[in-house]
Amino acid sequence: MPKRSFNSSEAARYCHVSPDTIRDWANRGMIASFRTPGGHRRIRREDLIAFLREHNMPVDAELLDRKRRILVVDDVDIVADAIAKMVAKVDHEVEVAVAHNAFDAGRLLQSFEPDVVLLDLKLPDLDGFEVCRRIKSEPKTKHIAVIGMTAYYSDEEAEQVVRDGAMMWLRKPIPLETLRNATQAALGIPVP
Repeated sequence: MPKRSFNSSEAARYCHVSPDTIRDWANRGMIASFRTPGGHRRIRREDLIAFLREHNMPVDAELLDRKRRILVVDDVDIVADAIAKMVAKVDHEVEVAVAHNAFDAGRLLQSFEPDVVLLDLKLPDLDGFEVCRRIKSEPKTKHIAVIGMTAYYSDEEAEQVVRDGAMMWLRKPIPLETLRNATQAALGIPVP
C-alpha cells in the first residue's frame, strides 16, 4: 500500500530540493499541505504528484505506485515495434505501448497515461508537431515529456518541435545509447 502523505523531508526527495524549500513552498501556498494535530506538516500524495506535474518535474514511478510508461508513436509498424523493443531493453522497469497514428496516440494518452512519448514527426493523419502541441496544451497531459523523432531531418523541424513543447528530438535510425540517454533524461533518471 503506497503512502498517502509525506513529511517535508520525504516530499523534498521527490522534488529534488531541500526540506526547507518544501516548507517555503508550502508557506507560500505553492504546494498544498496540512498540519497534523501535533503541528507536523504533511503533503498528500495526490497533491505532491499534481505539484510535480504542474511544474514539469519528473514524477517518480514509486510515487505513482506503478512502473514508468513510455508510448512510442510511429506509423511504420516495424519501426515502432523496433523502438519499443529497444526501450524495453534499455530499462526493464518500464512499460511500453505503441500507437501507429495520432488517433491511437490520443486514446493511449488517456488510458495508458505515459510519462514519456517518443513521437514520429511524420504521421499520415495528423503530424507529430500538432500532436506535440496538443499534448502540451492539455492540463491533463502537459506534464508528459515528448521526444520528437524523424528520419527526415532539417534544422527548422528540430527547432519547431522544441518550440511546440518537445524536450528534444532524435534522428532515426536511433542508436541504442542515444535512445537510452534520451529516455533516462525524460524520466528524470541521471544519465551517466
